[in-house]
Amino acid sequence: MDSNPVKAHQAEALLGDPLFDEVFDGLRDEAYADIRNSDPHDEDKRVCAYHDLRALDRIRAKLQSYPDNQKVLQKRIDKDARI
Repeated sequence: MDSNPVKAHQAEALLGDPLFDEVFDGLRDEAYADIRNSDPHDEDKRVCAYHDLRALDRIRAKLQSYPDNQKVLQKRIDKDARI
């Protein structure tokens, strides 16, 4: 578990940045469009688009893990301080 507070803050800033959301949404829309607009026999194009979507999900999840881990650590610290 990576609980670096600097990384957590930077990740939260990225995830809250409208430009970041715009770029992510644009890439997601492009991948879905590739799937929708592909020819029935163009399996490679759909597979590539699927992998793009999975990569975007993994990037967002990884970024979200930094602030999530920091919150868990802070709750543990707070709990230990009360004991």
